[in-house]
Amino acid sequence: MGKKKWWKRLVVPAILICVLTAVIIGAALEMKKEAVTEADTGWRLYCVNNTETAVVSESFSVEGDETEEIIKELLIGLSEEPDTFGNMRALPDTVSMKDWSLEGNQLTLNFDANYTSLTGISEILRRTAVVKTLCQAEGVEYVAFTVGGQPLMDSNAQPIGLMASSDFIDNTGGETNYTQTVTVTLFFTGEDGKTLKQSRHQIEFDGAISLEELVIQQLTAGPLPEEEGLYPTLPANTRLIKISKKDGICYVDLNAAFLEKLPDISDEVAVYSVVNSLVEISGINRVQFTIEGEAQKTYRETLAFDGMFERNLDLVESIN
Repeated sequence: MGKKKWWKRLVVPAILICVLTAVIIGAALEMKKEAVTEADTGWRLYCVNNTETAVVSESFSVEGDETEEIIKELLIGLSEEPDTFGNMRALPDTVSMKDWSLEGNQLTLNFDANYTSLTGISEILRRTAVVKTLCQAEGVEYVAFTVGGQPLMDSNAQPIGLMASSDFIDNTGGETNYTQTVTVTLFFTGEDGKTLKQSRHQIEFDGAISLEELVIQQLTAGPLPEEEGLYPTLPANTRLIKISKKDGICYVDLNAAFLEKLPDISDEVAVYSVVNSLVEISGINRVQFTIEGEAQKTYRETLAFDGMFERNLDLVESIN
């Protein structure tokens, strides 16, 4: 009798251990299976990296089966904070979508007027993220953007039109193969060097840089060869260090070469060629300069330079 009790004392705990082990292993396998299933959904949610230089993506779970259900889920995901810390959602909270419609293979998204506050590379990257995300839904081949029911226009006042996922590249580092022709308004000078003359340059633009940076590049390059009677206002070795805009103010940091004087070019013409050109960009009302990160009290010791500059039309002479 004593031997049987001793045997039971060993066997029963051993059975319990085996059962518990089997339960734990089974649960672990199930969790692993669920994790693999979630990781292998194939759905991606596109967003913008924290430096606003590239479109990146995260794994995303979709529960719906019908196209319209999937679109709704994807739109919700686009307006929520990304899982990866620092990444920015494609649809900021300042922009609201009024409605959307699906006709055939074309999905039309109708935004409120606040969408026009998105400009330059920031707008193009966010538009890229939206299009690539939504084109994953079966049957959605093209996406169109409208603002208040009207087609979204480029900076040349032309409709953006239909966009497909193939128009954009993943992990672009700010570059896309979706280009548009933009027209920038620039101010150079005439032969006297005391007045500004307006010029319009049409440029193939892919959004790799902001419109503000594009304007400075064009000013530095000078007038086009065919623009007779126009002369550069900036030294050729002028370089843009940093440019940004906030609350209607464009902050421009240039290298010290900007302080060099071109022969027969007045100081006002040099400064306001930059100011007037930048203020032509929607959303910019004033310009503030720094030179290599430092504020300068005067420009070439003749012009107060540490305040805000607004458009100066007194210097402008129209080109016929």
